[in-house]
Amino acid sequence: SEYGSLPATLTYFSRGCMYKCAFCTLNTPSMLQVKTPDAVYEEIMYLKKNYGIKALLVKDEIAIHPSKQISTPILEAIQAANIVWRGQTVTKNTREQLELAKASGCKELAVGVETVDTTVMHNINKQWQNLEQIEKFIANARDLGIRIRICLILGLPGEGIDIVDKTIEFIEKNEIEYA
Repeated sequence: SEYGSLPATLTYFSRGCMYKCAFCTLNTPSMLQVKTPDAVYEEIMYLKKNYGIKALLVKDEIAIHPSKQISTPILEAIQAANIVWRGQTVTKNTREQLELAKASGCKELAVGVETVDTTVMHNINKQWQNLEQIEKFIANARDLGIRIRICLILGLPGEGIDIVDKTIEFIEKNEIEYA
């Protein structure tokens, strides 16, 4: 309803995850298996033709693959299918990828921030992510008009007693609409 009263459904264009975050149970297989751009386009067109679908929740663990070689043709296929969508991704996506996501109909992305403590990110095997990267991703998405939701986990190994205060400070500083 946030994006209009559009008939919608959910779908998966990939499965698995190439990251090995310690808390996650969804990184099986331990690689990201992605449908071909043609298969993505055909699936969207099937849903539109047979069910009148005009919007999608892309349920993939990583809806925008960090590799531009993989994400670009997928996003172009979604754009060609002319549909509104939202999904989940990682903060490694570049501005260029976010621009293409926006052009393809992306309205909202959820990202697994998990924690605002860099030491804890290392503890949970998310050392590929840091606060600077997260904030740049959020700023790029916001600048492009893509709404951001962040996913957090409180109580991770190594968090200090002040983690709630640090998290609230991060949310306020970055003007997060939904956590």
